[in-house]
Amino acid sequence: REAELCYQPMAMVTDYDCWHATEEEVSVDLIIATLQANTQLAKEIIRRLTKALPKTSECSCRHALRGAILTDLSIVPKETLDTLGPVIAKYRRS
Repeated sequence: REAELCYQPMAMVTDYDCWHATEEEVSVDLIIATLQANTQLAKEIIRRLTKALPKTSECSCRHALRGAILTDLSIVPKETLDTLGPVIAKYRRS
């Protein structure tokens, strides 16, 4: 959010035995296999999602820092400003 990016967390289950009484206990190998399958699934979801999302958006994320920067930027070291430049450039006064 601080980078003014829209985001949505995505969580995927690797094993059910920790909470689902009817599931069998799982092995590390099964968890790793499920994790690898979930990784491929997540990549495919992201691939499809990026094609489906609009090219532009007017959501509030684009201006999340508008009232959040309280420090007078004139006292922030130049190196820090340079590092943060891509995120805070539009809030720096000339």
